Amino acid sequence: MPKNQSTAAQSARRASRSGEKYTEALRRAGTGDAQHAPHVLRFLAERSGNLHYLVGGIAAAWAHSGQRVLLLEEAEDYWRWSMSGVGRSRSRRKKEIEPATPPEPTTSTLWASPDGPGLLVHHTCMWQVRHPSQESHRGLPRTDRGPLTAAVADALDAYDVIVLLPRYWSYPERESATAHVVLGEIDMTVR
Repeated sequence: MPKNQSTAAQSARRASRSGEKYTEALRRAGTGDAQHAPHVLRFLAERSGNLHYLVGGIAAAWAHSGQRVLLLEEAEDYWRWSMSGVGRSRSRRKKEIEPATPPEPTTSTLWASPDGPGLLVHHTCMWQVRHPSQESHRGLPRTDRGPLTAAVADALDAYDVIVLLPRYWSYPERESATAHVVLGEIDMTVR
């Protein structure tokens, strides 16, 4: 079987994550009534300098070809700003300030085909929640990736392709992504 090809069991597991019963999805997949699960792509790159533009161009080409594409971008990490003074000499002064509140999700339609299904939507939301009161075994705050899982689950029925746009491009997304695309930059300077 080709790599990254979805089997009936994998499709049923994906459907069960979004609230559907696993056995019903597996039966439907066996009869051929299964819906095509959208691709959730994660682009990987060592340096992300100009890659937002490249990935945006790829997504725009997919939308122009008639696919419904969602660019799901990770919002700025508000926890870093709210906890930046903890443990330092300025911490007494910062304790009086209320911690930053997480940003609200924003959605904007970048392009919609006037005569077809093609659509390109950009959605920015938090991907993880940190719990400063609960520590991991290394003494760092525990993180919960529930917001990303919920955002992907909400978008599965509405889009053909979901492109994950993280703050940092070098690590794979094993829980939510169904495929990874590696991008590389080539230095074309003439010597």
